[in-house]
Amino acid sequence: MSQGKETSLELRNLIAKLKGEKKSYSEVAKIVKKPRSTVQTIYRNYVMHGNVLNKSQCGRPHKLSDRDARAIVRKVKKNPKISAPKLADQIATARKKVHLETVRRILRSGGYNGRVSRKKTFISSVNQQKKLDFASAHVDKDFDFWKTIVFTDESKFNVFGSDGREKVWRKHSNEPREFDSNCETRRR
Repeated sequence: MSQGKETSLELRNLIAKLKGEKKSYSEVAKIVKKPRSTVQTIYRNYVMHGNVLNKSQCGRPHKLSDRDARAIVRKVKKNPKISAPKLADQIATARKKVHLETVRRILRSGGYNGRVSRKKTFISSVNQQKKLDFASAHVDKDFDFWKTIVFTDESKFNVFGSDGREKVWRKHSNEPREFDSNCETRRR
């Protein structure tokens, strides 16, 4: 159940004062133009606690609003390759300083998880056409001929170390689907 607007402190003091003057709940409700149930609740809390102050809220308040969280999810939907530190920097320059784990927590609650991007082999359109021409010219050859042919892509090989693995934010999906081209890394 959602909470409505908070009744002002002056109005709550007025309700307690009017009830102290032996007025009924209905009369007080008409005077302050609030529902009778609101007047009853405020006066009951006044009798129980001796004051009309609100109870202090427990727990730490959220650093980012729901609107900020939706903006983060929108940025990741637009560019899945953006990292959590870059998102945190963008938020810090715009509004508030947030921790990286806060950004990650928002993305995970939005259904996104960090995954290694899918590798897509790079073959130029010229070489793709050459492969197709070769295969169509030799389509009638026997199986032994094709065992001697090796097709390779235009891969880049590192002698020392690696270029690292590129990560993307991706939603989990059980059914097979076409991958977003933004979530792929081309091999070169």
